[in-house]
Amino acid sequence: MIIVIIAIIIAVIIVIIAVIIAIIAIVIIAIIIIVVIAIILIAIIILIVIIAVVVVIISIELTVYLWANAAANCKAVRQVVTNQRLVLGVICRSASIRVDSVEDFAYGAGIAVNHMDTRCKSPALPSEEVAARAETLVGSTDYSLLWNNCEHFVTHCRYGTPVSIQTDQFCEVVKTIIRDQRSVFVTAALGLAGMFWLGLGPSTTLPTILIPFLLWMAG
Repeated sequence: MIIVIIAIIIAVIIVIIAVIIAIIAIVIIAIIIIVVIAIILIAIIILIVIIAVVVVIISIELTVYLWANAAANCKAVRQVVTNQRLVLGVICRSASIRVDSVEDFAYGAGIAVNHMDTRCKSPALPSEEVAARAETLVGSTDYSLLWNNCEHFVTHCRYGTPVSIQTDQFCEVVKTIIRDQRSVFVTAALGLAGMFWLGLGPSTTLPTILIPFLLWMAG
């Protein structure tokens, strides 16, 4: 009789241990699934942010271009700046420089003179030297919306120094946002909301701490 009772007790203990192990395994699997989902969501958010930044930069360039050519034929200008090659060039970070006639360059639109001579610190070079500089760059070249765009090409040819007023303005806006201490509180609030929604974990806790801290230090 005692042996039977002991056997029952041992069996119950084994069942309890098995149940506990199963619960722990389920909890671990659930945590792993949550972490994986959180990492995927963070990757998606980062991708969305990158796409948004690219869209903003493209929008700034298009806005400045259209503003400088406000007197031109807007429809024709839109056909030029929304050309598929422009989008592919931005994505592939590649561009081509070629010699065109004024008519082909305008593509049916009017041409407005952009008076950058009053905004650039360097004096304009002679016309022959400007043309010679442009001819030496004909062909394929690297392209970057921020560091090597069409305005860099123009200013390099005309003034001898590649600068982009559009890029400078964009960087000033980004610097203003970073230096604004409200960005710290906004990112911290978003991080806490993400922690509340996704739960505690390295993928939510670290960005919540690091991003506001880096913004605080940068500001």
